[in-house]
Amino acid sequence: MTQSSSSFDPNMVLDFTRGGLLPAPALRELDRIAEKQRDAFSALIAELSRGRERNIDWWVSRAASRNTHMSSLFTQCMQLALVRTLLDAGIRPSVKVNDHEMAAILRSVLGEARVVFVGGGRLRRLRAAIWDIGSSIFHSSASSLAAWRTRRERKPIPDLPISVLETFVYHDSLSEDGGFKDFHYPTLYESLSEEQRRRLYYLPLFYRLKNYTPYFLKLRRSKCNFLPREDYLRWADYFFAFMHWWRIIRLKGRAVRFAGFDVGLLVDAELEAGRFANSAIQALLNYRFWALNRSGLAIHRYIDWYEGHDIDHAVAAAINWHARSPELIAFRPIAPGSYLSVTPTPHEFACGVVASVWGIIGSRVRHEISQIDSHVQVYPAPGLRHRRLCQFERRPPLDGRKTILVLFSQEMDLTSRLLTTVGPLLGKNSGYRWLIKRHPGMPRAKAEAAVSTYSRDAELVEGDFFEYLAQASVVIGLGSNTLIEAVAAGVPTICASSGNEPTEVPFSSSFKLGWWSVCYDSAELAALIPLAIEASETQAPSQDLKEALLGPFDVSVMHALLFSPLQPIDSVGGGARYSPS
Repeated sequence: MTQSSSSFDPNMVLDFTRGGLLPAPALRELDRIAEKQRDAFSALIAELSRGRERNIDWWVSRAASRNTHMSSLFTQCMQLALVRTLLDAGIRPSVKVNDHEMAAILRSVLGEARVVFVGGGRLRRLRAAIWDIGSSIFHSSASSLAAWRTRRERKPIPDLPISVLETFVYHDSLSEDGGFKDFHYPTLYESLSEEQRRRLYYLPLFYRLKNYTPYFLKLRRSKCNFLPREDYLRWADYFFAFMHWWRIIRLKGRAVRFAGFDVGLLVDAELEAGRFANSAIQALLNYRFWALNRSGLAIHRYIDWYEGHDIDHAVAAAINWHARSPELIAFRPIAPGSYLSVTPTPHEFACGVVASVWGIIGSRVRHEISQIDSHVQVYPAPGLRHRRLCQFERRPPLDGRKTILVLFSQEMDLTSRLLTTVGPLLGKNSGYRWLIKRHPGMPRAKAEAAVSTYSRDAELVEGDFFEYLAQASVVIGLGSNTLIEAVAAGVPTICASSGNEPTEVPFSSSFKLGWWSVCYDSAELAALIPLAIEASETQAPSQDLKEALLGPFDVSVMHALLFSPLQPIDSVGGGARYSPS
């Protein structure tokens, strides 16, 4: 243990229930363990993948994804490792849990008296399962019906090789006049020549849509080309996808150990938790679309927006296992290293469920991924979403006061954890100007209610993030990629954590560029803010740092990924080269 055992209360209670809070020393130790044990956890998933290398139901499961946003398996394994660490230090904690599986595992080591079962886990899972079943049936049937109703509006596809770009589309992505607001590849379409526009097709991934038919009409009439897979899927494909609900049961029952505990019960619970998930159904439909070449089109290249989700595994498996023709490129956006699924593992490369060609934002991450497998080819990918940083300049705040910008996450539980640490400071007459910037996906009413609990003096601001970042002396947040942007912009950044889950820190502890820190309670945050403000006086944005984290920013790099022949890289980790178009 890094911390002295004297920093831990020998009678401490570890609250592992949903929304529970750990003491700051315990949470700090949990984060240290999580960073150290990432490879061990990936080895656990590799062990579970043995004998399932070509089992698509396994690869679209939450357990296989290592997605720390969707799966609780990583968090639970790290919590068990924390208990093991404390036991090795001679501390025998008491633990509170919601789930029968965690209770059974911990009682085998701590005894009945030290494990408090609060309950509620089974009811929560039942509600989630009912919701998932309804969601899966609704989205699959509604999108399929909308495609059929609007089929006469389909545009003819030219008889020439096309490039397909996967992108998420939201309720406000398409306008009535045919415009397309691409949140993931902004400015790309506008930069293309007429010939390139003819050859580019977007494969839409619908995000939280409700009214599919009007949306499909907009999609059909858009000036951009779209290739919805619903135009090509058959009833057999839907039957195959929904049979996942029964096939996945056969994956249960395997014993496996982590940190000295048998965690087979946790794996089975995770398989069950994701059994009816709509994301798994959509992933399997994508698998059938590519594996059986449903479109029959001459698709030259497919660029997958890669976050290591079930849908990413499904597409790669379909193309790699069935030797389909599109050249698959994984486009890896910026993300914290603690978001495990965005970084591929050797066992995923070996099983063919990730691409062997990658376009990656940031030279630092390109180097890291190039070291994972000797056969991977890594090329630059443009940080189009972050291009505003190229001309970014800091400026004094409007009223002369030091400005602290607090960033709310889209997820309410992360925002609640952030406010547990930041909230007590908001109401104090500190002389700072506190600005609260909510995520666009969070309703304003929720943000207002969350802030008013602590203070009415903090300003809830709307509009352009970079406008407020330019005024900020310090940025504070949790679980947001904007923290990475703030560091790249030269603004001191604090990740303010609380709760009982490993913190999604923006960088690993070995990252020394820029000013950033992590804190675990309000007192620690209050002490860090003056240090950050002092650093802010001398901190200047560095173009090298921007390129290392978010670059390159040139849209022509995206043109090359879409259309140009890719030449082999001479050395692992070296720079990528493209042939002329």
